[in-house]
Amino acid sequence: MFIIDDILFLPLQPVLMVAKKIDELVKKELYDEDRIKENLMQLQLKLDLGQISQEEYARQEEDLLARLNQVLAERGE
Repeated sequence: MFIIDDILFLPLQPVLMVAKKIDELVKKELYDEDRIKENLMQLQLKLDLGQISQEEYARQEEDLLARLNQVLAERGE
C-alpha cells in the first residue's frame, strides 16, 4: 500500500516541498524576536505621528507582545 501511495504522491513532492519552505519562512518572520521588537518600535512611531489611533495601537501592540512572549517562553526566558 505504501508503494502505491508513494507513486500517487510523487508528482506532488515539489509542491509539498515549496509549501513546507514557505511555512518555515512565514514562521521565522512571524516569530523572529528582533523583527517583533522592530515592529513594536514602528508601531510606537506611527502612534506618535498620529498615523494610527490609540485603539489600533493597543490592538496591534497586544498581538506583537503576545508573539514576543511566545518566543521568549519557547526559549525558556
